[in-house]
Amino acid sequence: MGSLVVLPDRAGAAAQPAHLAAILKDRNTPGFFEVELRPHLRGDGPSHRQIDTLASRAPLSVHGAGLGIGGEDPHSRVMLGRLHRFCERHPATAISEDLMLSAQDGPTAILTRICDQIDLAHEVLRRPLLLGNPGPRSCPGRSGEEEADLLSQIVHRTG
Repeated sequence: MGSLVVLPDRAGAAAQPAHLAAILKDRNTPGFFEVELRPHLRGDGPSHRQIDTLASRAPLSVHGAGLGIGGEDPHSRVMLGRLHRFCERHPATAISEDLMLSAQDGPTAILTRICDQIDLAHEVLRRPLLLGNPGPRSCPGRSGEEEADLLSQIVHRTG
């Protein structure tokens, strides 16, 4: 994927519909705005117009696209396509996604599956993919050391 485009070194703000009016009135611009794709697709998230307004003030980061990175089912190509179209309409500096892990797979199978899914996302989206730390709920039976090693290997293989 090459070098990672970094979001500004300042706190961002989530573009939650309940707070959009206040965010848009505030003259203090955050480092970036985080937009969740799923609520937007359902129609209860920010509108295209609101997202355009936010993007004119600060970089966008899209979160929670539902790609299922690390899950046993491969990417939803439909969701990947929706995310691609959204990012073409609203150029995002980064895309963040939660990492899901299965306790049933061995480390090699998990690593291969995650890296393949990330490579596909990079190929389609042509943007950095930031993975959220999976935490103990998604890593049952794994130690913090095993989790850190896995994350390190993912970063090494996928950039």
